[in-house]
Amino acid sequence: MIDEIIKERRQKRGGGRTVNESGMSHERDGAAGILSQVPSSDPSPEVKMMIAERCTEMLAALEDDQLQAIALLKTAGLSNQELAAKLNISLRSVERRLKEIRERWASEVMTS
Repeated sequence: MIDEIIKERRQKRGGGRTVNESGMSHERDGAAGILSQVPSSDPSPEVKMMIAERCTEMLAALEDDQLQAIALLKTAGLSNQELAAKLNISLRSVERRLKEIRERWASEVMTS
C-alpha cells in the first residue's frame, strides 16, 4: 500500500498533484463534473438532418436505379468485386459506373 502511494507521488506521475474528475467537480446549482462540459464530437441533430438531405439529393441526381444501388453499396463498404458479384455485372462495368457516379457528383457539387 505504501509502495503504491510512493509510486503515485513520483515526479514523472505528477508528484501527487494530479486530479481526477471527482476532484474537479463542483456540485453547485446542480452542475455536473467538468468533463460533462466538454462538447461532444457527434454532430448536432440539425447537422445530421442536413447531411441526410444532401445524401438523398446526391442519390436522386444519379437518376438511375443501378447507379444508386452501386453508390449505396459502395458507401456501405463493399469492394468493386463484391459489387460485381452482388449485381451480377462485370468488374469493368462496376468501375465504369463508379467513374460515372464520381463525375455526376463532381458536377453536382460544382453547380451547388
